[in-house]
Amino acid sequence: MKRGSFLVALTARGSRLGFLLLILFAMVVGAVSPALGAEKFCSDAPYFGVLDGNVLTTPPTQITIDTDCTFQNWPQSNQLTTTINFQTNDPTIYLIIFDNVFFTGHMACANVDHRIWFANSSDYGSSNACQDLFIPVETIEKKNPAGQTTAAVGVPFTYTLTLPSMQLSGDPSTNDLHTVTLWDDLTATGADLTYVDINAYYKGSGSPVTLVPEDDPLAPGGVWTPKNLSYKSIPLIAAGEQVVVEMTVVLDNTPANTAGTQFINTAKWSFGRLIDGVYYVPLPGEWGVTQPMTIAEPDLVVTKTSSETALNLGVPATFTIDVQNIGGSDAWNVTILDQLPDGPAGGMCDYDPTTGPGVTAQVFAADGVTPVSGPLVQGTDYSVTYSGAPTCQLSLTMLDTPAAKVGSSQHLIITYQSQIDGDSADGIPLTNVAGVTRWFSGDSSLPGRHQYDRGPLTDGTPGVLDFQDSETVTTALAGYYFQKTVANLTSGANPATTAVPGDRLRYRLRIFNVDQTIEEITISDPLDPNSFDLTTFAMVTPPPAGATYSFDSASGLLTISGDTTPLNVAVGGELVIEFEINLKPTLTNGTVVANQASLSAFGGLTATSDDPYVGGIAPPGVPGDATEVVIQSPRPLTKENTRASATIGEQFTYRVTVPATPIAAPLYDVRILDDLGLSAAGLRFVSASVVSGGTWTLSNTGTATDLIIEDTATGIDIPANGQAVIEITVELQNITTNQSGLSFNNSASYTYNRMNGNDATQIAGGAGSTTGMTVVEPNLTATKVASNATPG
Repeated sequence: MKRGSFLVALTARGSRLGFLLLILFAMVVGAVSPALGAEKFCSDAPYFGVLDGNVLTTPPTQITIDTDCTFQNWPQSNQLTTTINFQTNDPTIYLIIFDNVFFTGHMACANVDHRIWFANSSDYGSSNACQDLFIPVETIEKKNPAGQTTAAVGVPFTYTLTLPSMQLSGDPSTNDLHTVTLWDDLTATGADLTYVDINAYYKGSGSPVTLVPEDDPLAPGGVWTPKNLSYKSIPLIAAGEQVVVEMTVVLDNTPANTAGTQFINTAKWSFGRLIDGVYYVPLPGEWGVTQPMTIAEPDLVVTKTSSETALNLGVPATFTIDVQNIGGSDAWNVTILDQLPDGPAGGMCDYDPTTGPGVTAQVFAADGVTPVSGPLVQGTDYSVTYSGAPTCQLSLTMLDTPAAKVGSSQHLIITYQSQIDGDSADGIPLTNVAGVTRWFSGDSSLPGRHQYDRGPLTDGTPGVLDFQDSETVTTALAGYYFQKTVANLTSGANPATTAVPGDRLRYRLRIFNVDQTIEEITISDPLDPNSFDLTTFAMVTPPPAGATYSFDSASGLLTISGDTTPLNVAVGGELVIEFEINLKPTLTNGTVVANQASLSAFGGLTATSDDPYVGGIAPPGVPGDATEVVIQSPRPLTKENTRASATIGEQFTYRVTVPATPIAAPLYDVRILDDLGLSAAGLRFVSASVVSGGTWTLSNTGTATDLIIEDTATGIDIPANGQAVIEITVELQNITTNQSGLSFNNSASYTYNRMNGNDATQIAGGAGSTTGMTVVEPNLTATKVASNATPG
């Protein structure tokens, strides 16, 4: 405490006698000095050296500094407008503390040699008249875990506090800090957080520092609880030394902690130190405030596919269950159920998928191709069981190993083989339904982890991307099948129905012979030069030994036939040929790129290829459907005014629709880009909200004038034939540019990913502009009222 400050000494915490003497002193002063009512001094009642905005209703008009004086808790919503005066006949140097103060009053500092301590969100406006009196304030550097911007319910994470840390450099203080107290109110973060653990040590030596929980309700931070971390005085932190505090907390499993919620954490502290040779205590240190974190949760969707669409007795089909985490945090202990079909006319229940090649599982990156784990080990990384008739269900559960967790945007891909039952009839569709029924936000060692349940399995909800999916194969016990399918390697869609100009496609030709004689085969597949870049053709799976192919790079004709021996497909056998080629980049939107191969064989057998995903499987002898993709180019967005004019300082909204016209292709991870700085008017971002199309949590990851509107947790994913309608609220700023009569407009654009969660597939959508708006002056009407009162 500064020497000679009697009034401050009287108000020292815990001094009941001092408090009684202070009341008596105030009564005496009030009795003998009525003139003090005209001029307010900092030492006057009810201030006694402290002007607290949480206590005072309004700030005084003027205050004269006659003692060390603290102004605290005057935020922008309750600004300190006081004029601060200095006594020219008082040579004492006082310390003036601003603690969480938005100061819009006046303070003339010419010929003044006091000291100003400016801390904790205090704002002095544009004035710099007293800047020379400011003392560099020690601060806490508080950081989130390195590289972490999200947190999951029930999964602990650790904040790192370094104190002291000078604001600009991050260096230690040049002063000894005494009586350091530290507190952190976890209820003031914007989320439900609870203490888990704490560790403190000197940064230089690594020696431990013991933090003692506070038990005094009158302490600055109050009594320590798991929600309010308050610690008593820390031993001396010498000049040049720093203390590192590692504070581990966890998000509670409560309804308040919903995905998309942002939260920050603030550590507060006080200490004593010398200022110009005078010891002051307590001094408010600059708070340590973290960058925002976002609550994220795992969200799993399932895609089920098969290697075959038509299946004969004794022929295995490989089934793939693709579980993707489209949420923002890890999914643990994932449980997958696969309901195999079983009915009176046919099924796939008799064969045990855990036998033969068995069940395989592996985690891949967002592209679904790049491994992020090795093949998972059954019994170590996951458990698997199969229940035969009448249950006919395959069940897998991922275990508590890091390799088996599914990170954000990652794919857990499971494969197994199955066969049709021996009593199956011909031409029976067999539908297999798989789904993810349970997962967790953390491993089983975390008691507060959140459990996510889905189910029960239904029909797989075909065409809907959710927790379940279905796949149908048809029994084919006679004849033959000549099929052609296409996958889009650029977008990852398989089978593909849409494409963007320039996409790379992979075509698959398959002849499956049930009971026919198919010998001396020749396949002709004309690729239209108007649709394909013929120079990009590449054979992936060539004809078998003894056969060959030729490709005419001018006409686009692919021919496959026997070479040294005839090309035959035996009864029960199949022939598979795959090739890749790029679409031309000049194709226009809506173009249908159709492709169909033809087959001829010994005995006059002829056939055209059939795409089983177009109109179902064509029976033997029935002409098949051509394989088609429709060009769906990125469409522009529309941006519309919601009004024709605005006044200075007024907020208004733009309405953005993405895309302007729906297309038959999904848009993943959409980002709306809006550079307000390109408008003729000065505009500033206020907020963004969803009108229709989804339930996204929007945030601006750009700046106040160069906007990037996105959902950082799950992405703005717009389904095929869907639209997102979003309103962006801005403010017309009070700047000289915005003169009455100014006409201005604004444009925006967007990007999206071809593959969900894979930024490497990001492409640009089109832009859209508003019509002109006009800056207008406010419409003020003055009314003059005549008085008929008679003077008295």
